[in-house]
Amino acid sequence: MKRIASSTLAAVSLLCITACFPYFFEGEDERQPRGEPVGIGAMEQTGVPLIDQLIDAASACGYQSFNTVPAGWKMVLVGEQGCAVWAPSDWLTYGEGTGITTVEEGSAGLTGYVSMVGASAELTCTLQGVTDWAVSGLTQECSGEQRLHYVERVDTIAGVQIPVADVFFTCDKGGTPLIAYLWVSLQGTSPLCNVAVLGLWLPQGEMEQKTCTATQILMSNKCPSGSSGWCDEGECRDDCARRGYASGGCTSDDRCECSG
Repeated sequence: MKRIASSTLAAVSLLCITACFPYFFEGEDERQPRGEPVGIGAMEQTGVPLIDQLIDAASACGYQSFNTVPAGWKMVLVGEQGCAVWAPSDWLTYGEGTGITTVEEGSAGLTGYVSMVGASAELTCTLQGVTDWAVSGLTQECSGEQRLHYVERVDTIAGVQIPVADVFFTCDKGGTPLIAYLWVSLQGTSPLCNVAVLGLWLPQGEMEQKTCTATQILMSNKCPSGSSGWCDEGECRDDCARRGYASGGCTSDDRCECSG
């Protein structure tokens, strides 16, 4: 995927970057997937075989969140407000701490995560306009881009209505067919177009092998919870309960640990 320049987006104060996922994603460590799937894995079947295959692969990952990040993954800052995602330590990072951040597996970049967060006067400030800009930027190194599915809705977060869209598309990079997903949101339209776009892509032929890692990165999106650090005791206990554990709590290294 194309690592598009971040100069289009200025720093922005986000209403949400984690809570804005009404659906959302266990990684590849010793834990087995547990709990009801969220995010892509909780979506309804679309009737489009490639998308439904991705939904099934994500569903098999179980519940995912910041609290299911595998040990040893690295923190990657996204945007300029101190928010972050966690990714495998050997993945390559581009644009960390800027308006556009990507994390990719290997130099070929056939599997990856993208965050586009900020405000701009250059965008067509509609969900469709922001989607077109994001897809166009990401597919500059691809050929044969095809939109498979696009749907708009309104989510209510903390009492505020946020227009969002889900888009799935395909393209071919160096002979490898990819499938990609973007979650697009309009955080504000005046005086600048204030957007948050989060997404992933992976090879169509490796969905069963790659999906849980990609969705775990996507679902690890989190902003600091004040002086207590990244791990929140209440969230940790709730997440452990959702996955069928008897208890849970934050460790000294700021991770959530479940037991029972």
